[in-house]
Amino acid sequence: MISRDQLATKIQAVGFSCLQCSTCCREIEENSNLVMVMPDEIRVIMDNTGLSWHEIVDPFPYSICSGSCRYTIGWTLKRKSMSCCFLNDHTCQVYSNRPWICRTYPFMLDDDNLVIAPCPGIGTKISLNHAYTIAEALLMRKQIEEYEEAQITNVLSTMILQENELVIIDSDGIKSSSGAVVTPFL
Repeated sequence: MISRDQLATKIQAVGFSCLQCSTCCREIEENSNLVMVMPDEIRVIMDNTGLSWHEIVDPFPYSICSGSCRYTIGWTLKRKSMSCCFLNDHTCQVYSNRPWICRTYPFMLDDDNLVIAPCPGIGTKISLNHAYTIAEALLMRKQIEEYEEAQITNVLSTMILQENELVIIDSDGIKSSSGAVVTPFL
């Protein structure tokens, strides 16, 4: 596993500073601003905004058909007018409670490989302290995503779907598009 020090060194070598341009929050090309969120992240946003599950997220837009059943894996933040629903005049309305994917953008880990999304802030100077902050967030995000993936794998291995409507599978279990649990993960 890549260490925090190795990751911070790579991030500092690349360089990054958020220019607050909100390019990451707007659709530049198809689904470029598709923000995957996990149930715990959705609940944090709900608790801090008073919004309902349905007002915050949509099911991941690509579904899988299995016999008469149709399902998708996970949730994405709602979008309006080609932008994240929480973007208002280049300002994130849930910034202090934003999802991990937003906290670590434009970086992500694919196994131990640092992946960098297109961003106008890439190549700008970054302090080693800030690089460490991003590295720590990336490692935490990876750990949380691995847990989510393991829980989803468990749900998939035991799921029995009987309905023809779209259901969403996440670490909580099997849900309807409103976020209501149909079959909980045990």
